[in-house]
Amino acid sequence: MGSAKPLCTVQERSAFRVSVVPRVPVRFTLLMDDDTRIAPVVDELGIGGARLMSVKHFDRFYEGQLLGPGTLPLEDFGTISIAAVVKWKTFPQIGLEFVDLKHREREKLFRYLFKVSRQAIRSQRARKHGPRLVEPRPTN
Repeated sequence: MGSAKPLCTVQERSAFRVSVVPRVPVRFTLLMDDDTRIAPVVDELGIGGARLMSVKHFDRFYEGQLLGPGTLPLEDFGTISIAAVVKWKTFPQIGLEFVDLKHREREKLFRYLFKVSRQAIRSQRARKHGPRLVEPRPTN
């Protein structure tokens, strides 16, 4: 008999991550070494790090590079300040690990991720079940 294939694969990470599909795109704004300000799109966001998408600025990043602190605006939760290290890069994606995230910033980020996750779950349920029809109550 051959070996059984897993039903799903689980990627081990140091922290929970969710794909970010907010109403407003999230951008990680950074001041680079040459004083140029860039703001790549955050494709995936978690408590411990993020995945950026940047075709235009991809070559400005290198593995092990210390970034920041940069700013990350979180809809309805304000802007947080985050330093990060580039862990990997594969065109056009750049993987970041957050470093020295303050407790208050971590709390804001966690609440934001929870909100985005809840919105995604509600959206999936709505697509799966379609619109709910409410039957009128009989009147006497």
